[in-house]
Amino acid sequence: MQPAAIDSRSQVIGATGSDSGSRGQSIQGIRGYLPVALIREACPGILWRTRVKPVRLRGGDTIGVVSPSWYGGDAFAHRITRGVNHLESLGYRVKIAPHALNSAGYVSDTPQHRANELHAMFADPQVRAIIATIGGDHSCHLLPLLDWDLIRANPKILLGFSDITVLNVAIWTMTGLTTFNGPTLMTDWAEYPHMPEYSETYALRAITSPEPVGVIEPSPWWTDEFLN
Repeated sequence: MQPAAIDSRSQVIGATGSDSGSRGQSIQGIRGYLPVALIREACPGILWRTRVKPVRLRGGDTIGVVSPSWYGGDAFAHRITRGVNHLESLGYRVKIAPHALNSAGYVSDTPQHRANELHAMFADPQVRAIIATIGGDHSCHLLPLLDWDLIRANPKILLGFSDITVLNVAIWTMTGLTTFNGPTLMTDWAEYPHMPEYSETYALRAITSPEPVGVIEPSPWWTDEFLN
């Protein structure tokens, strides 16, 4: 799957896992390049060279929702509702992790709860894709706690951007699983009054089509307006 630019906020969706995703001993992230040595230090183990692609998402499949970093609390409950409703309108089922809507300051919950829920979604045979509610600043808490063997044995779509990039890159590095930089539940999928057509088209093409994304046309518009 080829990278695809999406979204009115100029985010990017694409597969983390091709050779173009690295330069020497660094791996590209949203905020720069993450040295492989840092990931090795946080996640002792073997860097997988055999790459694994998750099965594409199909109508009727279940999407798991987790908060590996932040959530934000009840002030954003309407965004969760809107995002879930939109995914369901597209024909998917949605399963929200038990602690995903918690709020404990700058994180959603304890590192162990956040790691456990990510593990549970990967291990759940009914879940075909995992979407983060939003980014934040503390996905790095999960790195020493993640079960790389469990994740590699249950490959599925992991979708998120911003701070979720930490997990996208670490999981790709440590398991070989292709992950996806793309819309989180509370941003694009919950956009008001509806998700931008351009964003939805390329997001779904990347995670549902059996064919490569292909040529990505530039978005005809963008905005930095705050939309609630």
